[in-house]
Amino acid sequence: MARTVIASLVLALPVGPVGGGAVHFTSGPAVSKAGKEVRVSFAVSAPTDVEVAVLDAQGRVVRHLVAGRLGRNAPPPLKKAALAQRLAWDGRDDLGRPVTGPARFRVRIGCSAKLEKIVGWDAQTLGGGIVGLVVGPDGELYVLTADGHGRSELTVLDSVGRYLRTIVPYPANTPPERTAPIGHLEVAGERLPIVFSGHGGNLLPLTAGMRHQKMVFSPRGHLILVSAVGTWAEHGPPRHLLALHPFGGAPPEVGFVGPQIRKPLGFLGGAGEAWSRYFDHLATSPDGEWIYFNPCKMAD
Repeated sequence: MARTVIASLVLALPVGPVGGGAVHFTSGPAVSKAGKEVRVSFAVSAPTDVEVAVLDAQGRVVRHLVAGRLGRNAPPPLKKAALAQRLAWDGRDDLGRPVTGPARFRVRIGCSAKLEKIVGWDAQTLGGGIVGLVVGPDGELYVLTADGHGRSELTVLDSVGRYLRTIVPYPANTPPERTAPIGHLEVAGERLPIVFSGHGGNLLPLTAGMRHQKMVFSPRGHLILVSAVGTWAEHGPPRHLLALHPFGGAPPEVGFVGPQIRKPLGFLGGAGEAWSRYFDHLATSPDGEWIYFNPCKMAD
């Protein structure tokens, strides 16, 4: 078995002012050997977050010795209520296996947390199933999603699939002239959105139960789509063409609710059109004066 060689590596991360200056090392870090153990000692100028780890020759962490904040609640093996610390390492990795070859300590102070990645389900990804896609004039991808309860969202991604913004529901900073065509309330001088569908939580009317469709951008710069057919709880609504501003809300010169393309059907019994497999097609004339709509309904 190769002999374990220990060297020290110190990374001190900057922090905000503490007691008139940034936290810093007042001694160490220093490495010493005591029998089969290797010890690292250091002291800092004020209570702060610390992280001590052992790295192999490739710079990979093989042993996490400790991470926490100095002070009266410092976690073991840190000494409580102390700015000077000494930690011992038994030469093994996190799984209890002997570490062979060169290794070194890493001591960090003033650490701060930041998101590296999300593993598993991510609430910030697209919700529901994708029911519509269209590429905007600037190469951005507009993604319409809907779930079984009637909630609808429209998310904008860049050309490589990175999130840019959400426009349905519209952002809180959407100008009043773009939310007025959709509908909003003014209470005590504050502008508030209207929840048009309690089942789906939709802030736009006629969007509970969106179906598969080919959306289209008008040459005038706004997005055109087809309204919903309803859900298991909201039956037979009228259907209209809808217009959206590419940054949320409705284009003031057009409004949100456009021409009616189906009269309301009312209560249909059972789940209504909740599971209907529509696929609507839209196109516009080059000058934007005409909108072509081709509804298609497959047999249930």
